[in-house]
Amino acid sequence: MAAPSTSKMNDDQNNPWERKRPKQPPNIDELIMKYGRKYLAGGGDEGYSNLLMFIILLTVLGVFWFVSGFYMVKPAEEGVLLRFGRFTRRVEPGLHWMARGIDTVYVLNTNRIETWNYSAEMLTKDENYAKVALSVFYRIGNPEDYLFRVADPVNSMENAVASALRQVIGFTDLEAILTTGKEEARQNVERLVNDILDDYQSGIIVTDVKMQEATVPASVIKAFDNVITAREEKAAKISQGERYVKDILPRAVAKASRAVEEAKAYQDQVILAAQANVARYLALLPRYQKNPKLLTDRIYLETVQNALSRLNKVYVNDSRSLLYLSPEKSPIAKEQVGLLNQVAFAKEQSNP
Repeated sequence: MAAPSTSKMNDDQNNPWERKRPKQPPNIDELIMKYGRKYLAGGGDEGYSNLLMFIILLTVLGVFWFVSGFYMVKPAEEGVLLRFGRFTRRVEPGLHWMARGIDTVYVLNTNRIETWNYSAEMLTKDENYAKVALSVFYRIGNPEDYLFRVADPVNSMENAVASALRQVIGFTDLEAILTTGKEEARQNVERLVNDILDDYQSGIIVTDVKMQEATVPASVIKAFDNVITAREEKAAKISQGERYVKDILPRAVAKASRAVEEAKAYQDQVILAAQANVARYLALLPRYQKNPKLLTDRIYLETVQNALSRLNKVYVNDSRSLLYLSPEKSPIAKEQVGLLNQVAFAKEQSNP
């Protein structure tokens, strides 16, 4: 008999209806039925021995199946139990058992923090380009959602971060991103990403977002260097002004306080002097009422004495020169003043 041609053999192999199925391992049910019929087919002692061996075999298989159902969930992990492919419950840390072949358990680490870095150039609110880089720290928050709600939760998280960052930067000025607004932008990105992931039910929680870099493209670096220099000069001027205020203000307050105290002292001095003069004139009033002319002359002489005692000058008239000597500096002048006082006192006594 002639051998089949090579082309015919290739056609048979390419034909899906003629292609032989690959050999597969035997089914457990078929093995049990096969060996059960084999061991139970005999009679008498041989059949009893075969039955006993079959029971032992089933017992060993049952024990092995039961023992294989135990599993451990570590403290940092959380499990998800499926029964016939349907979610049943979440499994807490500890030792648990499942029916092997009926139940399926997925164990996930819900405390491990993963990191994802992202960097891109984007447009700001004031229509400038900024290069922003950040690091996102996340973990699995809901194992059920992580496994069954979204096809690729990590990829969804990455897309959410990119979208949230562009939205936040698009509503922020470039100067704020480079300086004081970086922390606010970071908080807004974290909040917006978590809101998006909650809407997706991705099962991922973003724990923190770190702004690693915020720069400008090389084409505008020089202009922003000038802006930074001007900002530093502004801060220096403000600091200088604050130091000047702290220096001059206490001195001005002290000077004003001293002026107020001097004014109060002068006020008290003038009031006391006026009160003394009033008391003096009230004391002289009875004498004036007795002899007005004598008291008037005495007051005049005392006034002239008080004025001329502070002078050291020579007075001349048409007839002759008159040298005035200060009583404090000349004993003769003191004597003359004393004589004048005695004369005035005698006149006052003689005219009661």
